[in-house]
Amino acid sequence: MKASDLPFEILSCIASYLTNDHKLHASLVCRAWHAPFTESVWKKLDIVTERSMEGLCSILSSSLTNYRKCGYLVKDLVFRSNVRVSNDQFRLIRNHFQSLYYLWIYSGNISPYFFQNTSWWILPSLTKLHFSINEDNLGKQEVMDVILSSPTLKHLEIHQYPWVSKITFTVSDLETIHERLPILEFLSLGVNLGHVSDSDIALVLQTTPAIRLTSLEFQSIQGDKLWLYYWGLKYPNLTNLSWPGDDSMKANQAHHDIPLNDILESKNSFRRLKKATIGTIKYNISIYQAFFELLSRLKVSLQHLKYTIYIDENTPAFATALIKDTMRLSCKTLKTLDVEIFNSLPDPLVIPTVVGYCSFLVDISLSAYHMDFALDVLLNKCTALKSLRLIAGTVFVRPDAFGITTQHSLETFELCNTKVDIHLFDYLSSRCRRITRLNLFNLRVTGVLCLEAGSISINMPYNHFETLEMFRVAFYSPSDGITCNENTRMSLLALTQLNPTISQPGSPTGYIQSIDPVPSTRPATRWYHRYGPLCHNVMATELRELREDDIEYAMDYFKSFEYEPVTDEQNEELEATRGSVEYSNTTNWVDDLPLGYVDIRCASIRNFVFDNPKFY
Repeated sequence: MKASDLPFEILSCIASYLTNDHKLHASLVCRAWHAPFTESVWKKLDIVTERSMEGLCSILSSSLTNYRKCGYLVKDLVFRSNVRVSNDQFRLIRNHFQSLYYLWIYSGNISPYFFQNTSWWILPSLTKLHFSINEDNLGKQEVMDVILSSPTLKHLEIHQYPWVSKITFTVSDLETIHERLPILEFLSLGVNLGHVSDSDIALVLQTTPAIRLTSLEFQSIQGDKLWLYYWGLKYPNLTNLSWPGDDSMKANQAHHDIPLNDILESKNSFRRLKKATIGTIKYNISIYQAFFELLSRLKVSLQHLKYTIYIDENTPAFATALIKDTMRLSCKTLKTLDVEIFNSLPDPLVIPTVVGYCSFLVDISLSAYHMDFALDVLLNKCTALKSLRLIAGTVFVRPDAFGITTQHSLETFELCNTKVDIHLFDYLSSRCRRITRLNLFNLRVTGVLCLEAGSISINMPYNHFETLEMFRVAFYSPSDGITCNENTRMSLLALTQLNPTISQPGSPTGYIQSIDPVPSTRPATRWYHRYGPLCHNVMATELRELREDDIEYAMDYFKSFEYEPVTDEQNEELEATRGSVEYSNTTNWVDDLPLGYVDIRCASIRNFVFDNPKFY
């Protein structure tokens, strides 16, 4: 097929990857390319500076301008927060861009005049509005005027910056929004939802459902459980609920003596809810408990759940019970789980055991800060798991787990901000032979130094890695198994592929490199040295591959390796040397030989990524 015969949709997709200059050149190649590449040029305008704003308006004021011809192609218009728009400028834009679908504007962009004349906001084609409040000079009425000026909206986002006083909406305000925006499908309000007054209860009970709305996001509510019932009645087709919460939430002790549970059950509340993002607040956890109790009573089955929980050190039992209730809620339907736990629970088996109630989970992300975590318990419980991301104080495997021969289907494993023993990798390779992507970030790996070989060994002989990624991973060989400092940190790595017929690792320059297969059946070993200055107690991040003569020197050294503990004087000299810029030359690497090396062995690696700069 000729390039000129490609469908319009494919050419438009290709154009999305090009710069505007390239798009303009491509639009002149032939008649078939003119429309898709021209449309891609004009589709989105991002006004970053006031100078670019002035230039745009100058062009719009001219009689000889492509904006007059192509203004109808502009669908997305974004004004950045530092751009001020005058009355005349906004009028020009509104008159020329009559086909806008999406508008992102900040309250600080525009003058108070626009809030006195809502006709400025009416754009007949607008379906998506993102209004950010970054100045503390607006009241609720001005914000409502902006919201209600475009009845064609399907997607509405109101965002308030932290330094701006939160606006409080009532049930009546929500009713007005849905009455004036009848086709709204997505609603995100970064405002407070106030207490439900006695006069609002009638609105809650007699509300007309907003059947088109499927996605709802709120920042916080003032602790009133009636909002939960209102959501259930108002949004019967809700599939996605995001409710992260913030510290401004306050508990409401008001009690409304009305039989809402029976009403909710008769109205099929939350029956279509599939995805929930919930964040508990340590000072007001009761309302979240009420939410999960409500979902349990209604027998709601979630597929995707993300939540944050703050554990009070005086009430760990309550937090544990909440986690268990959450997991049991959708134990037969939950597919993805993202849990962030602040503070800690005393038992490292609690979380993996509780999560194990959900046997159909395929994707788990657990951030259990400062907690110990038993990995083997989680794998035993979650047999369908494909992707796992862990953050914990220490991740370990129980001694009796090494005798388990049942294979696990895990394919992607990401380990972050934690401490592990080298035996964990032995367990992973034996138990999870399908792992093709292993990501290690901010890790401390400890192991007992083999005095005969001068190394600690990480053996993963069953894994063919598509990607092995290491970012700020430090290896230590402490004699006491605990102390991790400069005199136990190892900087030499030997990376061996036991079956390199699949692929071989490329030079880890910080970017993923694809390597063609190597026709060899012999193990392939590459030696690397980590070097460079320390900065703010962060380990050195440069890695170079040793030359052949360096490798020969290192191998001869370790054949006759004799371990000698580093004295305090030697350690001070070592720390001073490692912390200097001059340490990055090709001769000082021999100073690291007495500390031993890390022997990493796996079946094969296609992409080896070391300290990728994208993570800084």
